[in-house]
Amino acid sequence: MSRRVALPRLGEYWPGQGGIFHGLMLSRDGGADYALLSVELKHHHAGDGFDAMQVDYPKKLKIDGHSDFGMPTRAEQRVQFANAKSEQFHDAYYWSCEQDASDSDYAWLQPFGHHGHQFVWHRDVKFRGCAVRRVPIASMRPRQ
Repeated sequence: MSRRVALPRLGEYWPGQGGIFHGLMLSRDGGADYALLSVELKHHHAGDGFDAMQVDYPKKLKIDGHSDFGMPTRAEQRVQFANAKSEQFHDAYYWSCEQDASDSDYAWLQPFGHHGHQFVWHRDVKFRGCAVRRVPIASMRPRQ
């Protein structure tokens, strides 16, 4: 008989996993479906350009013994926006990991606060960052 893994409620910290549970994501590239976790507000980056945010910020994080953090996709940011509690993000713009397909000088942002529309902005402008962890659903199954 297999045991079930209890997921935290949406918007709650997942003890031992390094972040706040924001939802289950379906893989778009044939990989494993996964649980999306966002770092707590105290671990958000105060601001940097797009390139520095992608390279430096997530690689410096080690939370609950985990160091496999990255920047969120636009789809993941929509889930963060939909499922986050108001105190989990600053009322500010946050970089995604996606550059604009039509102009590589620009990249995508998610504002948290009064609306959830996503925008592109020049990659040199400093905006905040909130790293995520992607925990494959297969790794959540207890061993039998």
